[in-house]
Amino acid sequence: MQKYRIQKGSVEETLMVPLYARNLCAERFPHLFQDEKAGKLLSQIDYDFSELEAHSRSFFYGFGVLEGGMRQKDLACEIRDYLVDH
Repeated sequence: MQKYRIQKGSVEETLMVPLYARNLCAERFPHLFQDEKAGKLLSQIDYDFSELEAHSRSFFYGFGVLEGGMRQKDLACEIRDYLVDH
């Protein structure tokens, strides 16, 4: 399988943090947040995640991951409800 290389300092790199966080949230809190696609995408990317992994062990990073995941889940529910109503 071909892996997509992400260069340090590139615009694409800015998307690695939220993608990594979504996957981490799904792994740590599967009863609250599911995102199978994030894990699949991460497996297809050639990128050094060591810096993000080091930060992921902190309490505050874990809290931020959960907070961000729940915000995205709430937004998705609001969009779904709007579409159903309209």
